[in-house]
Amino acid sequence: MSITFTLVAVLISIYLSTFDLGVMVIFPAVLAISGLVLQLYTQRRFTYDEEITAPERRQMILYAVVGLATLGVVGWFSTQAFPQSIVTLSVIDRKLFGVQMAVAEEQFFRGFLTSFFMQRWGMGIGVLLSGVVFGAYHLAVYGLASPGFVYATLAGMVLSYVAIKTQRVSVPMCAHILNNLVAM
Repeated sequence: MSITFTLVAVLISIYLSTFDLGVMVIFPAVLAISGLVLQLYTQRRFTYDEEITAPERRQMILYAVVGLATLGVVGWFSTQAFPQSIVTLSVIDRKLFGVQMAVAEEQFFRGFLTSFFMQRWGMGIGVLLSGVVFGAYHLAVYGLASPGFVYATLAGMVLSYVAIKTQRVSVPMCAHILNNLVAM
């Protein structure tokens, strides 16, 4: 599923590039592809299992809901608003951009970074560091406002935990995609 999501994100990059948005559109594709390459280079921890059993499917749905619910609750308490617009894109194109960014960020931050930190320092430190780096990365979105940083850090930690519990990147991708669709 995560490979399919990544392919869709790259296709969205190609589509959105018709609007001459430059780096804003190409960056997520580069982030997603970098995440894939770095996962392979660092001996990824998460699986690409093509067949999903019924118990695995239930676990995936449960953790996707837990991840999404946590993002919603933490976001509700955050006083920092999401950006009101992305350049001059239509509502549909903004939502496509949100999907593209969610997939790219999950591929990089959960697929590569969480796994990388976990291999070196264990699960707790891996989740914490991945969340903090995810929060710092989102300073570009929220500015230096601490509520935005706290929200993104906690969201990153929850999504890392979901990826670890399910051993899949696609589950936090689904939660992140839904979060971005609602936020955009």
